[in-house]
Amino acid sequence: IEKMGFKCYSEEGFEADDIIATLTHRLHGVVDEIVIVSGDKDLTQLVDDRVVVWDAMRDIRYNAQTVQDKFGVKPELMRDYLALAGDSSDNIPGAKGIGTKTAQILIQGAGSIDKLLAKPELIESMAGLRGAASVRKRFEESREMLALSRELVTLRVDVPLEPQNFNLDHFIYRGLNERRAEDVFRELEFESLLEAAAPHLMGEERSKHPTQKKYRIISLAELEWFGNELSQLDCFAFDTETTALEVTRAQLVGASFSWKEKEAYYLPIAQAGRTRL
Repeated sequence: IEKMGFKCYSEEGFEADDIIATLTHRLHGVVDEIVIVSGDKDLTQLVDDRVVVWDAMRDIRYNAQTVQDKFGVKPELMRDYLALAGDSSDNIPGAKGIGTKTAQILIQGAGSIDKLLAKPELIESMAGLRGAASVRKRFEESREMLALSRELVTLRVDVPLEPQNFNLDHFIYRGLNERRAEDVFRELEFESLLEAAAPHLMGEERSKHPTQKKYRIISLAELEWFGNELSQLDCFAFDTETTALEVTRAQLVGASFSWKEKEAYYLPIAQAGRTRL
């Protein structure tokens, strides 16, 4: 990420979510809009008229209305909602036996976990709640777990960021450092990223080293020779070619072998459903 030109920040002993929450709190009113790029539901509790959460994987932007539509509660109540409903992706246990729909009704009806803890009898008078008596019982039995869940889901806004006078200009994206990015992209074989980030570099490389794909198909007559070649090697690379990715359905079609630079061998094992070897 750093070699792509993005600045990174960390503080020992603090989770990334707490740093994001602290930055959001500190920058609120300093900038016109804050976009948090994350699929983590915890961060939706930061949403307000200046803060949105963008789940880039699903391409959903959570503003106050989107949070309300998706989870049934306002952003400022997301902490209590998640503490009640739990979140397996973040190891938040929640209250035993209380799912997302019930959590919505409880938060909408009472306004907060604190009010429910103070007056659990409110649960039995809530409209649309099935089995209210058993829900109240499960809620009261989960007091300790609720306290833990709320602690886990609460975002800190007091991370001691250094330097004390946080310089926002330091984190402005100033573009890709092509040569630094090229090194890591080549090392990790991220060819599509290399093509997108620096296509002229990719073109230069191709002109210097044109792609050469050489392989030899091993016939039945060469099978004994091929076996002898393999048996004399200390190591070689091979890969099976199959009809499917699922192990239970896949049928073996052939195998590819290589042990020399730019040379490879293919051993057909089945053709058109008929085994050859």
